[in-house]
Amino acid sequence: MENYDLSVITRDKLHLLLSTAEVEVVKYINYHEEAEKNRNALKRRDDDSPGCLASAISFIICFMSVILFWIFSKYKFTSLLWVHAVPFSISVGLIIFYQKFSKEYDENQLQELEKKEREALNEFKAALFIPDDYCNKYALTTMLKFIDNKRADSWREVTYLYEEHMHRMTMENNTRLILEELKQQTEYLNSVRTRAGWAAAGTWAAAAGIWNK
Repeated sequence: MENYDLSVITRDKLHLLLSTAEVEVVKYINYHEEAEKNRNALKRRDDDSPGCLASAISFIICFMSVILFWIFSKYKFTSLLWVHAVPFSISVGLIIFYQKFSKEYDENQLQELEKKEREALNEFKAALFIPDDYCNKYALTTMLKFIDNKRADSWREVTYLYEEHMHRMTMENNTRLILEELKQQTEYLNSVRTRAGWAAAGTWAAAAGIWNK
């Protein structure tokens, strides 16, 4: 990392670096957040097994089964007594389906999301050159706006404006939650970036001529 000085690259190359890093980070964060939602949903399902919805529906169907049995017994419809078994069987089938097939489908979905999450991390190139404090979706997007709006032309200028912007946000009470979420995202991204490959990042930077005048 010490061989890549962001302060010496041109405005256009800085814009390319930041915009590429933004795409990489946003792609990874989207897959990670979706996978996290699925993991939490599966955990809630395990805690709530066999599931509130399936249990409620099964209870209603079983109740109907008991009512049918009582009606047929009371009015001597002995030939129809077997009918009450139909809703009971349906309720049992619902529980089995919910426990087995529905959970299996969600687990397959989670595996696919986790695969895409790993693939997105392996595609990190530009993001590896961004210092830890600035490698998050909000920072990259904000710094790109400073360059696009002609307010900054260099890494020093863009980080100065960003730090100034963050200082103003810190002074506002209504942004405290946003800042906490931003801190968590930054810390998480920094922890997983160590698993990405620097070789591919160096190859990309050389091909893009990031450090060439």
